[in-house]
Amino acid sequence: MYRHKSFTRLKIFFILIALIVVSGAYAAAPVPTVSIINPKPGTSTSPTIVSLSGADTFKAQVQVYDDLAITADSVKVGYYTGTTPDTGTFTFVTAKLNSNYNCGGTKCGIYDATMTGLAAGTNYYLYAKADSADGTGESRQERTGNDARYVYISVKAKKTGTGNLAPRDESSQLCSDCHNLKSHSSQTTDTGYKNWQTTCLECHIPHNTTNIFLIKNTIITPNSGSKAVVLWNTTGDGDNSYVDSTPPGGTPNGVCQVCHTQTTGNDTIRWRNTGNSDTHYTAAAGTKRCTVCHVHTGGFQPSCIGCHSIARGTRTAVVGEFGLAWGHHDNTVTNADCAVCHMEATSVADPSRSDSHAGVADGVIDLRDPDLGTAIASGASVFARDLSSNTLETFALSIQNNHCLKCHDGDGANYLGDGQKGADGSHTPANPFATGVAPVNVNVAFTTSNASFHPVKGVQNNAFCDVDTMEAPWNVPNGTHKQITCFDCHAAKDATGKQSRTVVAHGNAVTLRKPYDRVAQQATKLCVVCHKTTVYWTGASATGSAFETSATTSDTETHPNTAGTTSRHVVGETYFNGCIACHSSAGSNAAQPARPRAAEDTHGYNTLVGGGNWATITPATAGAPPYAFMRATNALTSWRPKAWPGQSAPTAGSCNGTTMCGRGESTYAYQPGGAY
Repeated sequence: MYRHKSFTRLKIFFILIALIVVSGAYAAAPVPTVSIINPKPGTSTSPTIVSLSGADTFKAQVQVYDDLAITADSVKVGYYTGTTPDTGTFTFVTAKLNSNYNCGGTKCGIYDATMTGLAAGTNYYLYAKADSADGTGESRQERTGNDARYVYISVKAKKTGTGNLAPRDESSQLCSDCHNLKSHSSQTTDTGYKNWQTTCLECHIPHNTTNIFLIKNTIITPNSGSKAVVLWNTTGDGDNSYVDSTPPGGTPNGVCQVCHTQTTGNDTIRWRNTGNSDTHYTAAAGTKRCTVCHVHTGGFQPSCIGCHSIARGTRTAVVGEFGLAWGHHDNTVTNADCAVCHMEATSVADPSRSDSHAGVADGVIDLRDPDLGTAIASGASVFARDLSSNTLETFALSIQNNHCLKCHDGDGANYLGDGQKGADGSHTPANPFATGVAPVNVNVAFTTSNASFHPVKGVQNNAFCDVDTMEAPWNVPNGTHKQITCFDCHAAKDATGKQSRTVVAHGNAVTLRKPYDRVAQQATKLCVVCHKTTVYWTGASATGSAFETSATTSDTETHPNTAGTTSRHVVGETYFNGCIACHSSAGSNAAQPARPRAAEDTHGYNTLVGGGNWATITPATAGAPPYAFMRATNALTSWRPKAWPGQSAPTAGSCNGTTMCGRGESTYAYQPGGAY
């Protein structure tokens, strides 16, 4: 699937997501998020003063967000006069959509409710609710205490006014008249804490505050009563900033902290109003302010792209990796793209929120199964591949088999059905990142029934891969050749030893450990990372066949199956142009095959791209398979496979399958399929 950026670049794989993680998933579909935005919040000791617009009428305004369509007459505002609103009887008025406002697309709307029968000089409790197929959402949900659950108002007679010059009774709707911002709520961030919402004026005040950004000196929190707030600087973690690392049991006054009672990171307390125990990226001197990642324009939802565009702590700036020479995407990667591979990311269908939270609270990366859409069984906490070991790590195998190869197969990201195609329907199985390019089917190349395959999906039985011909750690006895992973070849340039991340996840300047270029008289160096250099690349310049019998020991290798004879692999000759001169679907002197042909020559193969002919092979038989990676047979006059499909006799050539070329192995017959 990978292509150079001079071609259309494809995309897939990992982005690390810095979310405020939760202690558990909210399994049900989210009910509507409902907020009263006019009038502003009022308390039983300090009610909001409102003026009747008629003899007994007052108009309230409600903001509703839902992932489904809100049905007509389903939004209502209730009012009650009394002292026990939780048990009192509310009178409900149907609210109508006000098309003059836009609060974030078709899923969010402002509704007007004109209440009648209100009496001047009387106080009322208000709350709103909305119904959808997901259930009923209420403005009082997930809040404790009357002051947090209800808007308390004191009604004045018509034209009496509120005593203030600002219109709309200083409501949050006044803010929305100018500021087109998403609310901080369950459906613009996540539903991990169930259904909750806030309004502008719960945190802000237009006048009379000592805090920056018009933040109130005291905030009525949803579940912890009134809390003092001091916001004088924006350093992130610090005195009088967004948060401070006061240990549990303290009394933080950061504006981001004073409301939090459940926030958790890696099973530790994170930035709650009782303190902090987590070493989040802001928990160090000189850190960035919280809103670098948790942007106000997104309702403080952590943005995948915004957060991972900078290095912070152990997190790298992965967004920049997509713009490098090799990668799964270009510089236009979006939050929705991240969700194709990551469970932590927001939903592909709706980038404004995430419902699943599958594994988010476990402190590790949770990758998505491209066929099922669910988290894969990782088997370990972090990516690891030790290139010096032939024992394959569980996590590396799980990523390869359940993530990479499930997308790089015949059906792509198959889980991207009707409900997951994205807001514009552009993300589909064959076009998972909306670039118009399908994932290349790499999975089929490693099928163990192929004529040629590298041992990624299963063990290969190849006599040419043994203790004498392979570099460590693959120099194992013949017949017990170990499996390898994608990451043994696809790693950083000159990578050795333990790898803690993979360069093919997002992108890199180089994604192969050594060059695979076709250069005259130079090794195809990627090959000799595993295949022993002293055997397969002597550096000698000679004439003759690919193997040449020699009476000397210089640049020679004694193979255990050669019955005492010595031979050398003469690949240093100008004519042969490197390993892929023979092990390639192009002729010896032709240019290196273009992608994806070059990758298929290496991964494994049974037929040509699209089932076509090998144009350089005689006879050119449709669907003819390669034999043990010996692809350029037309140019190598001494090499012929045992037989072409449909032919009973071997083709012409001195190496006809009875003996191996130049090795004198008369009893060691060649068999197609990689076994000798």
